[in-house]
Amino acid sequence: MNLIKIKNGKIEVVNERGVLQRSFGRDVMNAYFNDKQNLIVATYISGRVETLNERGHLQKPIVNLGAVEARWMGDDIAVTTKQGKTEIRSLTGALKRTI
Repeated sequence: MNLIKIKNGKIEVVNERGVLQRSFGRDVMNAYFNDKQNLIVATYISGRVETLNERGHLQKPIVNLGAVEARWMGDDIAVTTKQGKTEIRSLTGALKRTI
């Protein structure tokens, strides 16, 4: 099982002993693995949200602006916006509903 740490705006993937496996990205605020640990959802300082594969390659942009945090919610992504709303989005970035 791998874990994600954010250090100096970069995503660091470490094993359960804390040994660095890989490092990538820049200007990242937070990032989380999905349950299968094959995708990462990353929120950037600019408010952008993207899904990345476990190697850090872009899979799909989810939101381009205004996000504060994004987390996995099953196979969907819950994006908290600057306005305080939570948007539920699919893996393609399509808005499903707003809470």
